[in-house]
Amino acid sequence: MKTIGLIGGMSWESTAHYYRVINQEAAARRGGLHAAPLIVLSGLTGALTLYLLYRRRFGPARFSAVIAVAAVVAGWGIGQYPWLLVDEVTIEQAAGAPATLGALLVAVGLAGVVVLPALAYLYWLTQSEAWSRH
Repeated sequence: MKTIGLIGGMSWESTAHYYRVINQEAAARRGGLHAAPLIVLSGLTGALTLYLLYRRRFGPARFSAVIAVAAVVAGWGIGQYPWLLVDEVTIEQAAGAPATLGALLVAVGLAGVVVLPALAYLYWLTQSEAWSRH
């Protein structure tokens, strides 16, 4: 596996050229821009978040920030697919045995059944009037 590190060129023109060449080569090897819509979504919602913060609309800014971060993470995952570690390990190679995955799924389900109601109750308690008076 070859790893390339790039800080930038002497000016923005050369840096843009280097990144364009690297991205074109990556697209040629991987078959196109399959994660590009998510990256665009991330950029747009990131800009929306900044605008909402500027306008002091903090509630909606939280939601747009969540969408921006989720789009970045999803774009990264789609861009890497099927690799977990590029040119080293695929998702299928890294997966555990079916029995282990089944047991993990059961454990996560049971944890959700036990923990989520307690968290909901704690949230309800901390948002009540009686709690805020103390």
